[in-house]
Amino acid sequence: MSYEEQKKMVTIKIIPHSIGKLINFKISKKLLKIIIGFIIFSIMCSSIGIIIYYKHSSEYQQTIANLRHLKKKNVKLKTELAKLSKDTRKLQTKFNKLEMIDAKIKKLIKYKKFNRLANESENQTLHITNQEINLNKYGTGPNLVSGNVNSSIHNTKDRLQKLKTLFPKKKEELERLKKSAIKYKDYLASKPMGWPIKTKEKRITSDFGYRTHPVLSKRMMHDGLDIGVWYGTEVYATGAGKVVYAGRKSGYGRVVVIDHGHGFKTLYGHNRRLNVKTGAKVKRGDLIAYSGNTGRSSGPHLHYEIQVNGKPVDPLDYIKQDRH
Repeated sequence: MSYEEQKKMVTIKIIPHSIGKLINFKISKKLLKIIIGFIIFSIMCSSIGIIIYYKHSSEYQQTIANLRHLKKKNVKLKTELAKLSKDTRKLQTKFNKLEMIDAKIKKLIKYKKFNRLANESENQTLHITNQEINLNKYGTGPNLVSGNVNSSIHNTKDRLQKLKTLFPKKKEELERLKKSAIKYKDYLASKPMGWPIKTKEKRITSDFGYRTHPVLSKRMMHDGLDIGVWYGTEVYATGAGKVVYAGRKSGYGRVVVIDHGHGFKTLYGHNRRLNVKTGAKVKRGDLIAYSGNTGRSSGPHLHYEIQVNGKPVDPLDYIKQDRH
């Protein structure tokens, strides 16, 4: 090998640490440069690859962490929606109780005007129930995913809050209506209505107002209605109330006076025999006396009076109000 050729070569010696043969081999400088360049290139590529790998690995780990966080959040949202749904069902139960109260009021009151008031109350209350309580369109099932869950929860909370605010007011209104209905039922039961006798023929012998008294023969006010009936005809209370007097009274003979409350009083005079005592409680249609001719009377008849707040009124106006 010439000197020039030797200058282009590099000798590499490998010396073992233990006893062994020395290894010599020659390689051209050009090839050595190529090998070293390849090694450097490989190290650089590996380094870049490692950097890219760790970068993607970090992003992947972050993505996994985010997914886990979203999963936990989704579970939490589902739990919250489930709780809201439970609260909604509780409110539905409460509103159902309001409907039951409303139904009781309807059953309690059989009067056109008051039924109309009850229906108006029902419409106000139940309309809100049906409109506000329905959460199905938001979905509360187990397969719910995040998406618009936050919006659903926000809207659901708003509706529940509105219901919670409205419920006590509506309940109070309905309770007031119920109390008014009970009072009105009592008023209807107590108000004198209809005839105090049940004979087929009802004959009025003397109207309410000024007249010439059949016994005293002078013009004076007649505070009631005289109904012509024979001895022993059954006399009935025309409304619920308490007997405040049962006995003899000047001019009226044997008399029954009933206080019906609400400012109403009725008087049944000239009876032959009484069937109730002072202090007794009676209902409309209860037998209270048998007609006769006691007191200042020209013949057997029933004297029937109605007083409103202490003033006599024409009983015929109340007889005509009989619903039966």
